[in-house]
Amino acid sequence: MRKASNPNYIKFGKDELILQFTHDRGDLRSNDFGEFFLRETMDGRFTCASPDLERRLVDLGYTANQRVGITQERHNRAVIWRVRLIDPPVVMTPRPVETRPVEATPAAAPAARAVAAAPRVAPIPENKYASTAPPAAWPEVEPAATPKPAARAAEVHSTMPAPTVAAALDRLCDDMEQCLLKAVDMMCRSQKRAVEQGCAINFLGSDVQDLASTIYIQLGKQANINLMNRNDDLRRANGGSDAWRH
Repeated sequence: MRKASNPNYIKFGKDELILQFTHDRGDLRSNDFGEFFLRETMDGRFTCASPDLERRLVDLGYTANQRVGITQERHNRAVIWRVRLIDPPVVMTPRPVETRPVEATPAAAPAARAVAAAPRVAPIPENKYASTAPPAAWPEVEPAATPKPAARAAEVHSTMPAPTVAAALDRLCDDMEQCLLKAVDMMCRSQKRAVEQGCAINFLGSDVQDLASTIYIQLGKQANINLMNRNDDLRRANGGSDAWRH
């Protein structure tokens, strides 16, 4: 991303930043340097998240107003993002509604004689679990007298279950392990080929780490490119609208 002079622009580094974003997902935009995702925070600041960072947040199931810790590590030209959710996902529960039996209305005398003459029919048992009236509103989403933008941005979409932090970390570790194993195989084959050609090459552990980081970053970029292509196809299928955003 380009260097910004705006004091509200957030830059990441080796020190962890704890932020609260106003939306579940960033707004996809592009400039001369490529595509990025614009994300605003609850305190009025903003950042231009790279596709790699946006993918980490989406994989963790981030929802608006959750606290998240973000760290950026650089190894030579490789960039590694470390993202962790601090707050658990918020699930709204409905207000319990007390059921009340319906009182019978006394009938007039002629009507009572007509009912007495008619054959008796067993009454239908009352369903004690039925609610006489739906609740006016959920307690978590009752409108305030003067709604503020920060309150509207804090809405949480509880219909989408978010994976746990442990599951996301396990998936991340598995991906990194596969990249390390692939880097070792590539360097072993390269070293063997170099010996056959009469040019011995000795690789260091740092070389394996750099190659594994490069493989991991390229796989992440390719996954983001595939996602963007899918979104473009959905946008064209919906007549140019952004119906794929949710």
